[in-house]
Amino acid sequence: MRQWPNFRMLLVVLGLSTQSVQASDNLSNCRLQNDVGNIIMNSQEFLKYLETGSGANTVLRLERSLKDPGVSGLLQRLIDNGHKNLAAQLQSFVKQQRQLVFSHEKSGRRTTAATALDMRVKGQLSSLSRRNTALPCRAPAGAGGHNSVSGRSVAQSLLESGVLYFFGIILVVGGLAAGGMAWWSQVSMRRAKRYSCMIPCSVVGAEGRQAAVIVDLSRAGAIVDLKKSIAQGEEVELNFLGETATGRVVRNKNGSITLNFLTMLNTAVIDKALFDEPETGLVLAGK
Repeated sequence: MRQWPNFRMLLVVLGLSTQSVQASDNLSNCRLQNDVGNIIMNSQEFLKYLETGSGANTVLRLERSLKDPGVSGLLQRLIDNGHKNLAAQLQSFVKQQRQLVFSHEKSGRRTTAATALDMRVKGQLSSLSRRNTALPCRAPAGAGGHNSVSGRSVAQSLLESGVLYFFGIILVVGGLAAGGMAWWSQVSMRRAKRYSCMIPCSVVGAEGRQAAVIVDLSRAGAIVDLKKSIAQGEEVELNFLGETATGRVVRNKNGSITLNFLTMLNTAVIDKALFDEPETGLVLAGK
């Protein structure tokens, strides 16, 4: 029993350290969520303007929110905080929105509205919004002494929340991970690296050509969102950014098709499609 005070003190230190780290992470996540949300909100208003013609000033607001160094700084902060997938999705979305703003400037509202419809911007907005909302951002505790910490309350909180068990699990998982990483690295080397993206394209099949959007791309294949379904097993031509690839439909589900290319894409094509971003200098996160 004499060891209980020391053990309690250890729990207090662990609790305070954990709370400090969590508070810092929470603040960073809240700021990131707010900054990404600002781009989402301006894009939603811009899309509404394209559909209705009301609120032309939204174009200027969207242009401002898409400018660097603000966007590149936000992408880097997302990556630094461990949100690489969100950064990849946001980077592709920003690229898409810049294309739409450019289209509005050169071709007008109605043409750009049709382009946005073909690119399924509403669906991309919903997906980005859901991922941004999932960031762990919690409101701070209210005033009145609720943030005070005692040795007993911290110890009880740690035991009830499973933090101590969590540290034990880390040790076990760490050992398993070390053994599995070598195996996984070998598997990864044999697979073509995949990248989340949003690239306008066209698909030519047996029933003609239709506008579509590439949402996942690798040297070996692609996942394409499109309006009219294409049967599994059919051979199609995929056109994007001046490039052409022939592939076979291996999966057809929920408005998307998965293609296996008959010939693997050249790495230069991947670089052109995914990494040619002089504005940001950042690359998309591979899966």
